[in-house]
Amino acid sequence: MWPVMDIQLTVGDRVEFQRYCFRKHPASREAVTMQRARGILAVVIGVSIGAQIFGDGALWSVGWGLPILLVMVALATVMWFGAPRMLLETYERRLKAGVPNGFPPNRLWLDEWGICDQSAVRFTGYPWSTVGQVVETPTHAFIWTTRSTALIVPKRVGEPHFRAFIDGVKMHSVLAQQPWVAGYDVSGR
Repeated sequence: MWPVMDIQLTVGDRVEFQRYCFRKHPASREAVTMQRARGILAVVIGVSIGAQIFGDGALWSVGWGLPILLVMVALATVMWFGAPRMLLETYERRLKAGVPNGFPPNRLWLDEWGICDQSAVRFTGYPWSTVGQVVETPTHAFIWTTRSTALIVPKRVGEPHFRAFIDGVKMHSVLAQQPWVAGYDVSGR
């Protein structure tokens, strides 16, 4: 008997996947780093121009140097640590606007061919040869189907159903324990 599971993904499930990617996935970490760099550059340019316009014309004069430097460091720190949160909040807002009534229910099941994913509006099949690593977090499992996409399986579906499904994926996928590219590990280990 092949495992079958009915799930209802939420915006929170998608955001949790993105949060995981920001922490562990190389391409997503690069996007966060670029956002941080753009933010810090904007802070440095903005404070420098503001000091030139509103200051006495000498950016690093004795009177303005330390306060300007402290403002830059403070704002750059906020950008560095706040960039991932800002990206996640933007992603969540866009998802909520795009799917105001939520995502349609999905039925996931395994068979000899692979993983099947069906909702009222679409059917997607993932042959075992395309199923990559299975990464479990405290609240979800992510079944990688390409280098940048994964099926999201929330643990709230219930432990017996969740465990049977994930164990079935691990058992039947030839690639479930291997990275997509040598040296590329989406689990972040």
